[in-house]
Amino acid sequence: RQQGISKVLENLFGFGGDEFYMQEWKQLEGKTFGEVLFYFKDAVPIGIMSPEGDCLLKPDDDYTMKPGDEIIVLAEDDNTYEPAEEPFQDLDAPWLLTQKSMR
Repeated sequence: RQQGISKVLENLFGFGGDEFYMQEWKQLEGKTFGEVLFYFKDAVPIGIMSPEGDCLLKPDDDYTMKPGDEIIVLAEDDNTYEPAEEPFQDLDAPWLLTQKSMR
C-alpha cells in the first residue's frame, strides 16, 4: 500500500492541476527525445504520438522526432507552455554526457 498515491492519481487524471496535452512542434523535428526534454520549462514531455496513432511513452532518448510526431506533455494548461528557441540546459554539459554514457 502506498500512502498518498491517491493524491498523485487525482492530480494526474482529475480536472484540477496539470493535464496531458499533445501537439506537433515542427521546430523540434530532427531533435532526439532526449534533447526535446530540455526545450520545455513549463511542461514535462513524457512521450510521442506518431501520425499512425502509435503512442510511445518514455521513448528512448535517441528517438528522433519525425514530421507529424506530436509530443505528449504534462502541463498546467494547453496555453501555458511552448518549446524554447534553445534548450534551457547545455546539452554538452559534462554531467549530462556522463548520464548518457551510463545508459
